[in-house]
Amino acid sequence: MATTNLGNFEKSIPSPRPRAATAASDAGFVATALKPLTSLRLTVVLFSLSIFLVLAGTLAQIDHDIWYVVHRYFRTWIAWIDLQVFFPRQMGIGGAFPFPGGWALGTLLATNLVTAHLMRFKVSGKGRALWGGTAIIVVGMFYTYAVIQSGLGNTVRSELSQEFSNGLWHALRFALGGGTLLLGYMLALSYRSRAQSASAWLWWLGAAIGAVLAALTVWLFLNPDVKLDASGLRIMWELVKAGTAGLILLAGCYLVFGNRAGIVLLHGGIALLMFSELHTGLTAQESRMQIAEGQTVNFAEDIRSAELAIINKSDIQNDKVTVVPVAVLQAAAESQETIDDPQLPFAVRVVEFLPNAVTRLAQPGENPRADQGWGTMRVSEERPINTGIAEQGVDLPAAYVELLSKDDKKSLGTYLLWALPSSAAIADSLTVDGEPYEIVMRFKQIPKPYSVHLIDFRHDRYVGTNTPKNFSSEVRLIDVANNVDSTKKIWMNNPLRYGGDTLYQADWDKETERGTVLQVVSNAGWMIPYVSCMLVATGMLFHFGLTFTRFAERKTAPKSAIQADSFRGLLTNWKSPAVWVPALVVVIFAGWVMGRARPPKLS
Repeated sequence: MATTNLGNFEKSIPSPRPRAATAASDAGFVATALKPLTSLRLTVVLFSLSIFLVLAGTLAQIDHDIWYVVHRYFRTWIAWIDLQVFFPRQMGIGGAFPFPGGWALGTLLATNLVTAHLMRFKVSGKGRALWGGTAIIVVGMFYTYAVIQSGLGNTVRSELSQEFSNGLWHALRFALGGGTLLLGYMLALSYRSRAQSASAWLWWLGAAIGAVLAALTVWLFLNPDVKLDASGLRIMWELVKAGTAGLILLAGCYLVFGNRAGIVLLHGGIALLMFSELHTGLTAQESRMQIAEGQTVNFAEDIRSAELAIINKSDIQNDKVTVVPVAVLQAAAESQETIDDPQLPFAVRVVEFLPNAVTRLAQPGENPRADQGWGTMRVSEERPINTGIAEQGVDLPAAYVELLSKDDKKSLGTYLLWALPSSAAIADSLTVDGEPYEIVMRFKQIPKPYSVHLIDFRHDRYVGTNTPKNFSSEVRLIDVANNVDSTKKIWMNNPLRYGGDTLYQADWDKETERGTVLQVVSNAGWMIPYVSCMLVATGMLFHFGLTFTRFAERKTAPKSAIQADSFRGLLTNWKSPAVWVPALVVVIFAGWVMGRARPPKLS
């Protein structure tokens, strides 16, 4: 009969650990794994690398334009930095070395920020406070998203209505006056307890701030004609909306994180600002519209990129356009390969490509290389590409191309194609297989779902000089699909916003002075920086205000059981002249402020 040694049996089976101990062990392992990512040293190193990258990118603008640097140094994961950017150019030092690009450094900084929050910022709220704070944070996030989206959509948002702007300005004046009265009332109540205590300097600091605010309030109310312009009020309105989002998020963070709410919100604003740069780099697009008076356009041009356009003119109603980017032309010129695509009616052999050139009429004794089209009377001379060291210019590429028939690769002629600094372009016409075509070198065109008609362009100068004083464009924006037909005025710092695009007054046609140049910025996240800055400002004000209050309380003498400047003290001592006299003064001046701040009716 076999016997079992219970002692050995107990030793052979390990006793299970309690669940709490296992969870604590797992949490400790996660904390150990994430600890290097939360290091402050890592933050300092990443900031140092970022500063070096900014330095290299700044020096690189001696040789390249700003957009080359933006895409090759900052909006990339790996940046190849030329050694010569750190030395005089005459030394001719070659070679380059890899370095973390802007996106790589930004991702690492964001990871460092998030992990630091996960490890160091503990949730202090419990029960209803925790759930309520979480719900408020969620509401604040939805409201923040709504604020960011408020500038988009197929509605004209160039300027606030006159009625709304008027009401907003008077509401701001009323808020200034009300805040000043409240501060003055609190200072009056706390005069005896604070002005003669150890923290008297704090009371006098508040009195100085109150005096400045009071003087500003009185000056604004005595000068009703003083008012922010339309641009300033629009920016103020965006800041008000973003500030409201910051206050909602701060309330939720306070219930969840307690006194660390300001730091949490501040870091959230920084993270949102970093996301804004990533979003802008991936989605934003800058272009321009050059419009003559009486002209209507439905496209914008990217002057940093050109294209060879082959236009089929056989359909009277609609043109069929096939484009070849200049990057493909340049690559074909370097490799001596022929561009032969099924969408092209002919093959293209790039004889020579000039990234930036001056095209002029041929002089006596010069032999143009082109034997077809407008280029038979012209020659192109290569020029250095534009860089950021001098006044920013526009590269005007040119190319000598030989067109070849599809079947037998028979030459159809050599053409000189070049881009012009204006929207106008010189097109060469030819017929292939019985169908009419045009070929033209132009800036990259970006179709728009709306059209802009220039009604009138104004260009005012200071008397006796050629210095521009003001230039503005009165335009008519038409979007048939969304039933939009609106007339608006665009001038400096007062753009037209529509459907995610912002149209700024940027330049004018200097030859005729009867045309405008509008800068078109397509950026769905243009409101994010406004919101980010207000989140950071709200978090900083709360955190430093809390720190300042703690410091002041340590310097204050012991408090009595009931103070006159507390809410309970006001109710208890309401008969005291120290309470009702300041209140009477506040009521009188509050009536004056409300009367002055009431918006007048617009005729």
